[in-house]
Amino acid sequence: MLQSLRLHALGLDVLIHIMAFLRPSDIISMRQTCKALNVASIHRVVWLNALEQMVEEHHIPSATFQTSSMDIATLEHLALSPAKFAALIENSPDEEVRPCSVRILQDHISKEDKAKYGITKCPGYSDVLLAPGGRFLVTSEDFMKSSALRNLVRVWDLGICGRDKTKLLAQKVLSKKHIRLRSLSLAPDGEGFYLVSEQKRPYKLFVHMITAFDQLPRIHHLNEMEIPGLADSLAVLGTRLAVIAHRTVLVWDFEADLSVSWDSGLGPDDIDYPSPIHLYPENVMLYRPGKLGIWKIPQLRSEKDTIHVENRRLLTLSDLFEGTDESGDDDISFNLLQSPWSHSFCDLGFLGISGEGFRLFRIERLQAGHDAKLPGILPSLIGPSDSVDLSYLEPGASVGALEPCDRRLMFVVENEGDVWVHRLDMLADGSKLSSMKKIQLVLDTVDTIDHVQVCFATGRLCAAVGARELRIIDFLQAP
Repeated sequence: MLQSLRLHALGLDVLIHIMAFLRPSDIISMRQTCKALNVASIHRVVWLNALEQMVEEHHIPSATFQTSSMDIATLEHLALSPAKFAALIENSPDEEVRPCSVRILQDHISKEDKAKYGITKCPGYSDVLLAPGGRFLVTSEDFMKSSALRNLVRVWDLGICGRDKTKLLAQKVLSKKHIRLRSLSLAPDGEGFYLVSEQKRPYKLFVHMITAFDQLPRIHHLNEMEIPGLADSLAVLGTRLAVIAHRTVLVWDFEADLSVSWDSGLGPDDIDYPSPIHLYPENVMLYRPGKLGIWKIPQLRSEKDTIHVENRRLLTLSDLFEGTDESGDDDISFNLLQSPWSHSFCDLGFLGISGEGFRLFRIERLQAGHDAKLPGILPSLIGPSDSVDLSYLEPGASVGALEPCDRRLMFVVENEGDVWVHRLDMLADGSKLSSMKKIQLVLDTVDTIDHVQVCFATGRLCAAVGARELRIIDFLQAP
């Protein structure tokens, strides 16, 4: 007679191996079922595997977390952070979430640095970019030198918990003229970040490499290129950058220093309306109210060759937006860009567009051997949603990119000094949730808020408060 199989009979190694295939929150559920699973779940290798899974799913650079020096409690906390933050959004009874810790990064430049860079006056923070994982922060501070406005760019290590001390890793003046920080993305080898900045008159894009993971982190110039005007929108994929500027689409491989450009075909009425651009391995997609245009990227050439080419649009999609407002009203139409962090060769990501209704698209890759006259990607409508209402936003509101958090899709909104998180009523795989959630992240300040950056995976927010103060806010309790 066969005896019933008991879990402890499988052996510890087998139970630990099984847990390697589970999501972190499922490991906690299994832990509570019996003693054998509880014993298996407290082994270090279980949470090393779980953290590795979390880092990959949320597109966090693997070097962000130095796991060799972490205890099991910290590993478990980090692996469970997306699930914990998602639970805060789901279960908050008051439609608001309050911080667990707040740190203040003062706008302070030492006397030595003022003498080194010739700084006579420092108005404060002008740009802030937070890397996924929430550990590394890039700031830009305006300063005056001989009546000219410049920027001091700094890279900070914020630590992984709210009680950690902030450390200045590197700093550099990127240009002799005033610049704006436009994008922060991971280098393909995972060894550093690409920082893209923009200068006006002459209009230029600069790319710098930040080696934040090195023993001696630094910021060094990689490349630069003149563009035909102010960048309307910009996207980065790997070592390529796409920008729309003065009706021109430019694609530039800044590592190989190859580029190509073409006329977008935007009319005079389109110039005043922002045109979000999306970059894919073989295609560029440009959004206009009520339609998406898709181009195939021509062969990139060296700068000495003619780079402006004739490039007709392969496809214009407008029937996907039937029933939505096509007026181009800035107050109600938003294109939720896919973050450069969650946008890779194998994961082409999502596109969210709001108007009178909300549409969520998955960007699908066409199979090899498709008709050359068709693009290599197509947006596939997952579904409309009446529960995403952005009509409360005032002119000047800032709408962030769609980001993953424990399989959910979220985005952040800054509106008249308030910060809101929207969680869509659809999971990343297209399955439905019961309802959309809209939760306010409480910052406890009456001062002006700007440059809001959020890492949903670790529950951290950074924002400039007033001109001279930057707050680092953690919404998850440290272990």
